[in-house]
Amino acid sequence: MIPTRDILPAVTRVSTRVFMGEEGCRDARWLKASAAYAEVGFQTVDELRTWPRFLRPWVHWYLPSCNRLRARLDEARSAIQVHIDKRNALKAAAIAKGEPVPKFDDAIEWAVMEDPRSDPAVTQIVLSLVAIHTTTDLVQQTMMRIAQNPELFGALREEVIRVLGAQGLKKTALYELKLMDSVLKETQRLKPVLLTPMRRQATQDIKLSDGTTIRKGQKVITDATHMWSAAHYGADAGQFDGARFLRLRQAGGRERQGQLVSTSAEHLGFGHGHYACPGRFFAANEIKILLCHLLLKYDWELAPGSEHPRATPNGFFIVGDPSTRFRVRRRREELDLAALEA
Repeated sequence: MIPTRDILPAVTRVSTRVFMGEEGCRDARWLKASAAYAEVGFQTVDELRTWPRFLRPWVHWYLPSCNRLRARLDEARSAIQVHIDKRNALKAAAIAKGEPVPKFDDAIEWAVMEDPRSDPAVTQIVLSLVAIHTTTDLVQQTMMRIAQNPELFGALREEVIRVLGAQGLKKTALYELKLMDSVLKETQRLKPVLLTPMRRQATQDIKLSDGTTIRKGQKVITDATHMWSAAHYGADAGQFDGARFLRLRQAGGRERQGQLVSTSAEHLGFGHGHYACPGRFFAANEIKILLCHLLLKYDWELAPGSEHPRATPNGFFIVGDPSTRFRVRRRREELDLAALEA
């Protein structure tokens, strides 16, 4: 199994189930178009950054990568328009018959309700860019950490079977997957997506406790490497401990601080403060559902040669080891997730 190739489609389908509904998440044409846009988009951003900022509004019309990106967006528009036309036809038919107009509870409909002039393709592409690739990274890194600590397989499966078997596949049940939540938060602590998760501009002069003054208009960034500091997490701060945040939640008065979706100055995986990642609650539930399926249905281990994957800083990003490979085999699940009440 090649994580960078095989995990992304699964995350894309799960995310698209919410963004575009049951039909959209099975549309191979849309899935291909959105993936192609993301691939070309990241390359285009890197190329545009080599040009001075004041030239970018003009130079993008002549760069081949930008032209390819516009072509990918046209493909995405064409793919999504099929779903919009079908919905409009159903609504028109219902109105003509005097029947209730069907409602669709997904991001396409939400965007139209907020602004009828919005471009559905752009909305969906933006959601894909901000939600899918960061989620894929955390799923991949978590699978790697579990493979390196195989004792977690049994403990995590026991938790999934116990909690979901009693409560069903519900949001409240996902909250009770506290060991899984801890494993995810610890994985993110040791390998966040960004080395600099917060970039801000001072709106007024600020004097820090050590006497340093940040002047109005100055830009500052935070450094995520302090998440590996013994000052915050003890002598074993550089080591993976899947139960680290579970123990924190069990300590008196620290239940919220140990949750994956909680932010703090000590854990900046989702940023912090007013502008912390607003999609972290959705991402946490999505990843837990994926891991429930993976844990119950598959065994996996790091393939020979991939036993010690290394993440690499690349600018402000921390990139997972692209050479990582898993060996995966099907197993008989103890609990039928598809049959659970949701």
